[in-house]
Amino acid sequence: MKTPHFKLGQALSKINEEKTGNSFLLLGPDFVSKRIFVKFIEEKLTDPAGRSFDRIAIWGDEKDACDKFIENAWSLPVFSKSKVLIVYNTDQLKLKKDIADINELFDFPETTCVVFITNSGDSKKFLSSRKCPSLLKEISRFAETFMFLDPYPNERRSFISELEKIYAVKLTPRQNAMIESNGPESAAGLHQVFEIIESGILSGTGIDIEDVLVKKDTLESVSYAVGRRKLGEALVNLEKTLKWGHRSNDLINVLSKHFSVLKAVRIYSEKNPFLSNGFALQNYLLNEFGLYISPENAPEYIKQAKLWKDEEIGKAREILFCKTIDVRSGGSDLFLSLSVLIGDIININI
Repeated sequence: MKTPHFKLGQALSKINEEKTGNSFLLLGPDFVSKRIFVKFIEEKLTDPAGRSFDRIAIWGDEKDACDKFIENAWSLPVFSKSKVLIVYNTDQLKLKKDIADINELFDFPETTCVVFITNSGDSKKFLSSRKCPSLLKEISRFAETFMFLDPYPNERRSFISELEKIYAVKLTPRQNAMIESNGPESAAGLHQVFEIIESGILSGTGIDIEDVLVKKDTLESVSYAVGRRKLGEALVNLEKTLKWGHRSNDLINVLSKHFSVLKAVRIYSEKNPFLSNGFALQNYLLNEFGLYISPENAPEYIKQAKLWKDEEIGKAREILFCKTIDVRSGGSDLFLSLSVLIGDIININI
């Protein structure tokens, strides 16, 4: 099994090398990096005029996917120096029972380049874990393997620096600090921020990338105010949230997650009366509950958790569930509906 690479820049450089394999395995949730990789390899290996002939896409979960794979993997390119075969949902590809040697199946001609793609892969140890499908393990033995994960907090700075190179943009120190501290948590979200900067779509509008991040930040501002049990602060931020066009569903989902975090933090605090650093709390929430928080926000969550009893958190989540249908219907005044919802939650007293 080959050691996977974890950066898009490494993946693109592999395509530029003269002596590189003719198969690649792309894992992980960062679909934007995989999309960039596929576009790059198509442009490098296929002729634009004949791309419709020499670029074939197959979905692993479709009928006769294995037959289509074999047929196209061993056929010669028509107009290009290579034939590019993209296999989506590779983890769902069912091999034919009469295939005796899996290694022979993937020993296709040098004129064929296959890119195996799957959304599977949630950690750097995925390939060696029990939940990794055997087919992916087999493919990783001969294919150049890349794991595109969401960046961990201690990797955000280097991830942002890499995106600067990928998109050929130069951030100002202020933009860099804003994206690092307030930018999206997912890789796909960070890609979107850079796509906005690269496109120049904000030029002449008077809107800066900071404003784009603030749009997202308004949702978190409401949840933080609710967690602090500050009704006035919550309503001011609620007005900004609706002004930015966020839907009631977005706010309810953020509030629901926020109370899930507060519940988990209370459990952590009971087990760890002498609180350790933010990274310890972050690791605990990720491993035990699958919840993500930034280490620098740990003190704020711990402070908020002390303001809520377990019964109150349970009641808050019950209110969110019971009133969701009423709020999502909108009514005549969405702000009023959401204000009542937030007020009912903050004023819980058990």
